[in-house]
Amino acid sequence: MNPLEHIRISPICDLCGSNVSKIGSRVAAGRQQLLGVSIPLSTVVCQHCRFIFQPERFSDALLTALYEHDTSFAFGEAEEELPIIQSCLVERQAVISSALSAHAIAAGAAVLDIGGGRGECCRHLVPRYRIVVADTTDYPPVDPRIEKLHGLYFTKVDGETFDVVVMNHILEHVFSPTALLASAHNVLKESGILIVEVPFELYTPLVAGHLGDWRHVAYFCRTTLRQFLEKSGFAVAEIVLEEGCYGARRLPVIRAVARKLAVPPARRYPGNSPLTLAVDMLTPNVVMSLVKSRLARR
Repeated sequence: MNPLEHIRISPICDLCGSNVSKIGSRVAAGRQQLLGVSIPLSTVVCQHCRFIFQPERFSDALLTALYEHDTSFAFGEAEEELPIIQSCLVERQAVISSALSAHAIAAGAAVLDIGGGRGECCRHLVPRYRIVVADTTDYPPVDPRIEKLHGLYFTKVDGETFDVVVMNHILEHVFSPTALLASAHNVLKESGILIVEVPFELYTPLVAGHLGDWRHVAYFCRTTLRQFLEKSGFAVAEIVLEEGCYGARRLPVIRAVARKLAVPPARRYPGNSPLTLAVDMLTPNVVMSLVKSRLARR
């Protein structure tokens, strides 16, 4: 497969619909080796809403081929990292449990973990809830009681099936957060809750000027994540920027809990100031998390 034949440029911002070839700025550019081919990629910021994304979109066939060769999700191969990885998993499980408790999700409720791999993050919920993991891999769930759906979008799943949808570190991987959130909205019951976590990585394109991880094609701040959720028919109950983890790494993350609205509101955003990004980037806990991460690499 020649990756160049499976990439198209889409300059339309998925959040506000602006054409970034007219009102956008390229903040990072370079080349990535994909399937043995050097591919030019870039990162742009929409000057209207400040959403940051990669305009070079990969076809489904290319994504499938790339992830088949990807080993970045094979955590735990280094024995010394196992305690750190387990501690991180427990932390993320606690975040999910706290959200379920805060929103009084009753025993027996159906929980869908989108992009959840083998279902590790929701495994602890199995004794109390029905757990379904949706993923593009063929890996079996870690617990035989966890059900498996193949894919991330649910055209064949009945609407209003689930009480809870979990999206842990998945929105940054998709070219259209709007489409994935719409799919989640469709399968959630009325007043169901959505639990989202994404990495906070604005320093990568805006300060370092780097492309970063080729798997990450969308970059969020609290404002843009909130607006994506509201646009998709959710009322945001909580959104925080704090230190979190992924695998064995500590990093800043944005965590949000939102409730499905019966009727998505008609909404147009007047635009976001550059301060929208600066405020989050200068948040003390973000700065401290980045400093600790840098020191840990020395």
